[in-house]
Amino acid sequence: MLVDTTPGGIGSKFFEFLKPNDPIQFLGPLGNFCLNLNDGAKNFLFLGTGSGVSPLRYMIEDALIGKNAKLSVILYFGLRHKDDIFWDDYFQELAIKYPNFSYRLSLSKPDETWHGTFGHITQHLAGDIKSANDYSAYLCGNESMIKQASQIMLSLGCPPERIYTEKFY
Repeated sequence: MLVDTTPGGIGSKFFEFLKPNDPIQFLGPLGNFCLNLNDGAKNFLFLGTGSGVSPLRYMIEDALIGKNAKLSVILYFGLRHKDDIFWDDYFQELAIKYPNFSYRLSLSKPDETWHGTFGHITQHLAGDIKSANDYSAYLCGNESMIKQASQIMLSLGCPPERIYTEKFY
């Protein structure tokens, strides 16, 4: 389970007061944010910030197997700080296992010990992708990122009907 806590957040307060072995109930995934394998795309772009990468992880796994196993799959993952990093080893292992999968992690507020990519993850899209007319884009995270990434993908030629979004606050 992935739990992102925000000081003062409603959900965060709930988890803050849980004790080991406290019973809790969950409601399964809801909504329509899922991988569309029938929209004609030849490439998949996933862009997540913070815990917004959670639903993308499972879509990426689906995109890498079966009839779509040869399609290009790209993940852009944005976090603020080095201490926020999670699932990095998992995504690096996927990149080794699947040659059609690439992964870029970027920190928007790195400290001096960070030697990786930095800046908002949306800054890297236009530099990396020259044309997005054969892409489907799956964007999950804060509203500002989704708006910026959607505009960038549209400017690169991604059809608007192939831009799928889910806001995570």
